Amino acid sequence: MKALRWLGLPLALVYGAITALRNLFFDWGLLKTLPLPAKSIGVGNLSVGGTGKSVVVNFLIAQCKIKGTTAVLSRGYGRQTKGYVLADHQATAQSIGDEPFQFKQRHPEVLVAVAEKRVIGIQQLQQLSSPPEYILLDDVFQHRWVSPAKMILCTRYDALFSEDYLLPVGRLRELRSGKKRAHLCLVTNCPAEVNPTERQQIAQKLRLSSHQKLVFSRVCYTESLYGSAVISPDELYHSPLLVVTGIAHPERFFEFLKKKNFRFQQLVFPDHHSFSAQELQTIQQMAAGGNILTTEKDYGRLQPQLKSDRLYYWPIELEFLSPEDQQNFEEAIWEE
Repeated sequence: MKALRWLGLPLALVYGAITALRNLFFDWGLLKTLPLPAKSIGVGNLSVGGTGKSVVVNFLIAQCKIKGTTAVLSRGYGRQTKGYVLADHQATAQSIGDEPFQFKQRHPEVLVAVAEKRVIGIQQLQQLSSPPEYILLDDVFQHRWVSPAKMILCTRYDALFSEDYLLPVGRLRELRSGKKRAHLCLVTNCPAEVNPTERQQIAQKLRLSSHQKLVFSRVCYTESLYGSAVISPDELYHSPLLVVTGIAHPERFFEFLKKKNFRFQQLVFPDHHSFSAQELQTIQQMAAGGNILTTEKDYGRLQPQLKSDRLYYWPIELEFLSPEDQQNFEEAIWEE
């Protein structure tokens, strides 16, 4: 299969030329970019999906809402609506997308909006009677019609963009040189420790500019599970367990559970999957007499349809690998 993907090399060359020309038009000012206020932060990546952006956005929301009123603007991938939508108490994963719904559920006091055209979304937020002081833009790296004051580029520890190739040969959305637009490169999903030698090797591979910060992070799981009640993970040991995922790279979740000595069945669906009636019935049948565990993002799509009091999710949080990583992050994002 790896050999077959190189058959797409001619398409990758054409795709790379088109995206490079588009970026040049923005760099030269032939395509106009809307500059955003100083208190705006974008999060994105160079590759397609699965770099841990959501956990980064959740971390930023928690930080920003302490400092002032905060809004999150996303495209709302997978939603069943179009145009600009500002989430309210009736919002669902279907109306605004699973990731924005996750943000709204975890941070109900924060404004969450979705819009395919981010310029329109920004304009709508700024026209509110009380415009937000901080604006966070999710998955915005290639959406060059807007220009956040600070940009975070995420790349996975086990899939660095520097070792990837353009679509359709690899998973890159644009040339690696697009990294220059980032103020900070955040290596996500690291193991608990990355020694100094490996840090240096990764830095050499990424080849960032001197003004760009390199920060290493990982995800950690909370002490409790959430659903119809808040429970300890230990309670899942006492009955059959079905783990249902519809995310990119669920294998990391499964590996974590196995290390914790959980025994479970698993059902794997594509990222942002919309569950059919037949699939929901299958889930209920497989979980009969037991518990269902899923991710926080999947819970927003599953819970309204399953309505099970034995459905739980295990939240994750962003954690820096060292105090130096945290300091570099804060200097790159919060200092003007």
